[in-house]
Amino acid sequence: PTGGILGPPPGLGAPMAVKKPSKRGMTKPKTKPKKKMNALHWKRILIDQMLDQSSEETLWRVLNSFQVDFDEEEFVTLFTSEKKKTKGKGKEGKKRQDNQKKRVDIRVLDNKTSQSVAIMMKSLPSIEQTYYAIIKMDKEELNEDKLTKIIANLPKPEELALIRAEEKKDPLARFDKPERYFKTISKIPVLALRLRIWKFSYTVGESIKFHTDRLVIMQKACTELCQSKALLQAIQVVLSVGNYMNGKTRRGQADGFHMSLLSK
Repeated sequence: PTGGILGPPPGLGAPMAVKKPSKRGMTKPKTKPKKKMNALHWKRILIDQMLDQSSEETLWRVLNSFQVDFDEEEFVTLFTSEKKKTKGKGKEGKKRQDNQKKRVDIRVLDNKTSQSVAIMMKSLPSIEQTYYAIIKMDKEELNEDKLTKIIANLPKPEELALIRAEEKKDPLARFDKPERYFKTISKIPVLALRLRIWKFSYTVGESIKFHTDRLVIMQKACTELCQSKALLQAIQVVLSVGNYMNGKTRRGQADGFHMSLLSK
């Protein structure tokens, strides 16, 4: 080992066959995998490009002098992007394909609904836990944010009708997760009303405080207006001037005026 870095453990096989650097400026030799591999999407750094920017020693210059040995055959098997050929043709292959078709979960919801429900379910407990949490109104399992998502993705009557129709055709049918979720929670009595009341229980305290604070502000404003001598004097001035300006019209001799005038 050099520079305190441990070399590869023994028994990992021979190093990969590599060629010498083919381009000027490249410090690493060109590697040719035995099969087409899955790409590793990184942003490449070339030491040659860094020479003009800094003369200091970097991690990449240090690592450039080390070589890692590993089992190439095993690595290629694990990370190749080439698909394996499926064995078994004729009757056996067809039988295997038929069995695979039987295991496919049934979908009856449209793509948009199915996708929305699937995304929501990632943030929820399992379907059974969600069912019992709604029954018990369990705030530990379903917080306000999760409850809001459930309300936004409630099953519609026509969607439930599609699920039931498919179930009549095949009582043993296995549905996809969104369909199973809709089928399960739809068994809860008065589901939509239960969820709305539960949602209200989360917000009622905040709502009462919100409106109470504004009522207090309004009450103080009314008290200030009623007790303000300056405001009364200003209104009196406007009334006197207005009557003078309207002296030769039907608008004159007024005892008062609508407060909307003050905003003009």
